[in-house]
Amino acid sequence: MVLALPLLTCLLAMPSTDGKLHVYFFDVGHGDATLLVSPAGRTVLIDAGPTSAASHLKLRVPQLAKGGLDLVVLTHAGDEHLGAMAELLEAVGARRFLDPGLRDQGEPHALLMQRLQDLGVQIVLPVPDRDAPGELLRIDMGGGVELEVLWPRAPVESLLGGPKANAVVLRATYGETSLLLMGDAQPETEEYLLKRRYALQSTLLKVSDHGAGSSSTLPFLVGARPLAAVISVGPGNPSGAPARSVLQRLSQVGVKVFRTDLDGEVHAASDGKRFEVVTERLPAGERVGAAWTFPIAAVVAAQPLPPPRRTGKVIKLDDAAPVKGKVVAKATIKKAPRGDDGVIALLIAKKGDKFFHYADCPAARKINPKEMVVFTSRTEATRKLKPASDCSP
Repeated sequence: MVLALPLLTCLLAMPSTDGKLHVYFFDVGHGDATLLVSPAGRTVLIDAGPTSAASHLKLRVPQLAKGGLDLVVLTHAGDEHLGAMAELLEAVGARRFLDPGLRDQGEPHALLMQRLQDLGVQIVLPVPDRDAPGELLRIDMGGGVELEVLWPRAPVESLLGGPKANAVVLRATYGETSLLLMGDAQPETEEYLLKRRYALQSTLLKVSDHGAGSSSTLPFLVGARPLAAVISVGPGNPSGAPARSVLQRLSQVGVKVFRTDLDGEVHAASDGKRFEVVTERLPAGERVGAAWTFPIAAVVAAQPLPPPRRTGKVIKLDDAAPVKGKVVAKATIKKAPRGDDGVIALLIAKKGDKFFHYADCPAARKINPKEMVVFTSRTEATRKLKPASDCSP
């Protein structure tokens, strides 16, 4: 049961050491920009909205992320996700940047990658652990909050369709509560996640692709079993999102829906037992300070969940400190050198071989993960090896 309770909660208040996970779904028009702040004060920004959102985010993000961002995630290189990214990061600063690592992501993405290198930001790719290729990459935000990267998993597993189908998908957990962030995932992404039987059940769902009609399929919603969902969308957008069919499916499974085009910024806070959600704009008849409470105890599991994954690569966000907006950190991957083409893509070779491939090349998928050598720039790869003729990386 979902309860609507009047609480003395201020949407714009800065998170304090209150032992809660705070999630801010910013109102950036037709785009995505979400900030997570852990009880330990670690911050993760997921996407940065369109170019038009830069001014708003440069004012809003510093109110919540003092001293720069610990991690920035680009789910995919669509304009509504990276448009304001470079301008925001130059103003706010960041330690790490997680990129999906796809090839041919366009000139704006290439320019962003070059700017991140100029700023000294550590670029991280969602590459599974070579010693535990079946496990998920995890990000420790401190204070008991953990992020799992559910997708993409190249080069261990083949990419799906286009860029949206390979957008970064994240699941955050804190105590008994969880948040599923679907980026612009497509139906084939949802089908993949269901087949892998990952733990998808989540108290809150960030709806995929701004509520586009093809995603958020009924089997996926039944598998995720969210109590509430947030749709980050702009009014009067050309695609007509959110689609009526998506809203009907969400209603069919009993999900409370929040929309940035109607509700403005949405703020969710979890104490590990329940999420409380407040909105910038209130529905008619609701008093100031009204909040919606979503206790995980209200969820009835449709099927047994797999045991939690606790092996594999972990990125900890407590080992670096920003200096004048730049990064001082122990790198986990080799940064692309100056003068590179600026495009970060996964390039794969087999130990002892003379050639390298794109990660989605059929030859690369045949390489045993324990024998893989992963490069994050063409310059680095060509210093040692030659490009393979089958995929011409």
